[in-house]
Amino acid sequence: MHNHRQPLKPYDAVLGGQSSLPRGSAVLGGLPGLKVRFESRDENLRLSALGDVLQYGSPGIDLAIAALHDPSPRVCWFAYCLLRQYLQEQKRTELKILLSLRTYNPWQLFSCIFTIQAHIAEVTDLAVSPDGEILVSSSRDKTLGVWDISTGQQKNSLIGHSDWVSAVAIPRNGNIIASGSRDRTINIWHLKTGRLLRTMAGRANFVKSLSLTADGKTALSGGIGCTLSLWDTSTGNLLRTLTGAANSLDTLAIDGRSQFVASGNGDGTIQVWELASGQMYRHFLAHREGITGLCWSRDRQTLFSCSIDKTIGVWDLSTGQLKHRFIGHLGAVNALCLSPDEQTIFSGGSDKTIKIWDLRTKRLQYSLQGHLDSVIAVEIDPEGQGLFSGSRDGIIKIWGVK
Repeated sequence: MHNHRQPLKPYDAVLGGQSSLPRGSAVLGGLPGLKVRFESRDENLRLSALGDVLQYGSPGIDLAIAALHDPSPRVCWFAYCLLRQYLQEQKRTELKILLSLRTYNPWQLFSCIFTIQAHIAEVTDLAVSPDGEILVSSSRDKTLGVWDISTGQQKNSLIGHSDWVSAVAIPRNGNIIASGSRDRTINIWHLKTGRLLRTMAGRANFVKSLSLTADGKTALSGGIGCTLSLWDTSTGNLLRTLTGAANSLDTLAIDGRSQFVASGNGDGTIQVWELASGQMYRHFLAHREGITGLCWSRDRQTLFSCSIDKTIGVWDLSTGQLKHRFIGHLGAVNALCLSPDEQTIFSGGSDKTIKIWDLRTKRLQYSLQGHLDSVIAVEIDPEGQGLFSGSRDGIIKIWGVK
């Protein structure tokens, strides 16, 4: 008996379980339907299918693992993030997922999404808002730029310093921007409106480094001179000065709980202070040349540093001992940041590259190239979905998966 039904066309919706379906047809329901959606030429249909894989247990996980090798970088990245999230949330050790992720390099999926001629002089620092929507840059052109991350468009230009702006910071919980300048001042701006709220000025010299507590209520500044200054951002008052610091505090980092602050100094040393008591907790020689960047692990047991000496150091804060040293940049390492899951270090160097290091294997995973001048600043968004870099020629690049 002949079947006189009309032939199916690509992207027709049919019942699960039918066979001989044209490529691209969407099957309604069941694992067979999910598999056919993965075979579709429509990238959005494959992305939609990934959102449903965890409903199907082990077979669904197998489909997600297979999607790591999809022709679309967006599908690959979604599959990678989904599998990582599954392991973290379920607190399970799925051997097949672990093996797949250990041999997979997700950073090869990253490319430059936006290139922005942000400033007419060097980009000195970058900061990202807690919601991951706004990027703020500081520059030697005496201004700060406020950028919409989703579009790469400028939202605001903050003008108020009389000399070049060396550092910028946004608190993890707050709605302010703090900027430090060679004009010896710290400005506090409203994050959303860009309005200048107050200016803090003291006897200190050039403000080279700046950091904020998590709540944004306290700013710490350092620079040329042997002092570390603590400021009340709501009043502009100087709260305390910590003495005994190195002559040049080139970078500062406060831990996530706002209990310790580390300074990276021009003589290659690191000093760690207890904020509550003002007492020095650690002081050790970390690099052969000046330190350019610092960041903390969440548990405050590990500190990461980078230096003009071309290396990145990983330090055990309980002992002050070196755990590992990453070597690979061909020039000074000017900045670094840590991924939200603390598995990856991103570093920017005078060799014009951004290098991506795997903390588990202690190896270089990938290099992002595209800058035509030294990379001075790097930052990652709170979800780990986008990377931002600023260079000596005033360019900002936004990196991610297209």
